[in-house]
Amino acid sequence: MGLRIQDINHLIGIESPWEISEIKQDKAAFTAEIHVTCSKGSVLRCPECGEVCPGYDHRLRQWRHTDICEYRTRVVAKVPRVACSEHGIKTVSVPWADARVRLYNGF
Repeated sequence: MGLRIQDINHLIGIESPWEISEIKQDKAAFTAEIHVTCSKGSVLRCPECGEVCPGYDHRLRQWRHTDICEYRTRVVAKVPRVACSEHGIKTVSVPWADARVRLYNGF
């Protein structure tokens, strides 16, 4: 039996309003690229103060995740930025990454 999207959500730590939009798997190279999107109309909060803020734009980000079933795994997402009246333009927090983790630039 293969992994289901629900299994991957749990393994990676994806939770609402985020959802997996696509999984690209290269069986020969043992790599998996999991694309995650934020649901449209989601409430966006400043990562500094937690206040609800208007969206500003988004940035394409990627993270190296722990291997899943021997596949080198990368999570890719367009992460929204918000315009906080107190803290300025900030990238929202994502549930699958610690704020101190560096972004990933390749396998």
